[in-house]
Amino acid sequence: MLTVCAGYRLAFVLRLCSHPHRLPPASPPPLAPSRRQVWSCDTLTCDKVLEGHNEAVLALAVGDLFMASGSYDTTIRFWDLASWHCVRKAEGHDDAVRVLAAAQGGRVISGAYDGAVGVW
Repeated sequence: MLTVCAGYRLAFVLRLCSHPHRLPPASPPPLAPSRRQVWSCDTLTCDKVLEGHNEAVLALAVGDLFMASGSYDTTIRFWDLASWHCVRKAEGHDDAVRVLAAAQGGRVISGAYDGAVGVW
């Protein structure tokens, strides 16, 4: 069964990730690449708009207490799952961050178009 979230009109979906009660951002809305929406899985309404990245988000990973997002802007942002505030901005890649994976101990592993793999 397909459920369409009201107001969730995007040109395309790049990535989804799982959280028990929230649907984190999937891809940027047209003309507003720095805004990400977090949707309630219970009510199918937008709970929070995350702002921070300057370009499209390509990768997401969810840990126990955080979500990480990787972007064309070459940064990784760490979002607290309780407050949805950005608690850290990681810089170090020279090109778009394409893949993220949550690892043990609250770490995140990143891969980017610059060919580098990072551990944060």
